[in-house]
Amino acid sequence: MNKCICFLTGCNGFLGSKLAEVLFNKKWDVVGIGRSSKPRSSISKYLIKYINKDYGEIREIDFNKIIKKTSKYNRIALIHLAWSGINGLSDLSIKHQFNNVNKTISLFNTAKKSEFNIFIFAGSMEEQFAKEYLKTNLKKGLFNRHVIHATAKKMARDALKLQAKSKMKIIITTNSHLMGDGDYRDSFLQVTLSKMLNGGLLEFTSGKQLFDVISVYDAVNIYEIIAKNFDKNKENWIGTGKP
Repeated sequence: MNKCICFLTGCNGFLGSKLAEVLFNKKWDVVGIGRSSKPRSSISKYLIKYINKDYGEIREIDFNKIIKKTSKYNRIALIHLAWSGINGLSDLSIKHQFNNVNKTISLFNTAKKSEFNIFIFAGSMEEQFAKEYLKTNLKKGLFNRHVIHATAKKMARDALKLQAKSKMKIIITTNSHLMGDGDYRDSFLQVTLSKMLNGGLLEFTSGKQLFDVISVYDAVNIYEIIAKNFDKNKENWIGTGKP
């Protein structure tokens, strides 16, 4: 029987914790990677091992001492969901946001030296919004934390695309807006729904931005399909495609 193993950064997060469960249920061996001293109690049962390290500090030995214990794996994937800031995933710290770019490339280069078949990097829908802000005159100072976050994400995306000749295949996803239980992010939709439920004042802009929304449970199943079946470098939109 074909056996698959996935190393998963960001396994303790909103998306990662649900992906760990799906991978486990689809008979993958799952190795979680995270900065917390131990995995969330809700996902520990899905992991064969947990590596307590920042993803930028992962070294080849961390992978190989798990992979090389057995030759049973015909599919070895790394799904990179982790992204860090001083205050949540996105913040106004240019230094910390762009440090994620260096760490992502370091992680990629480490995986390339091991036996991985596929490296999956999770991009963001906010990258689409950032393109317009980057045309703004510097004097206007309209950049916010979402734009800084998205610009760093786009830089990591472009840096990975420069590695397209790597033997290890590169899949770059773009997550649309994911919705589901356990989501405590201060996103537009989450804040709006919370205000509606609690009788808060609803305030909107001109509403020119288009949003694509998908259930996080649909999204994690898509990630599993990509990890198991894709063998070509590709960019994928994780969403309905109809914002």
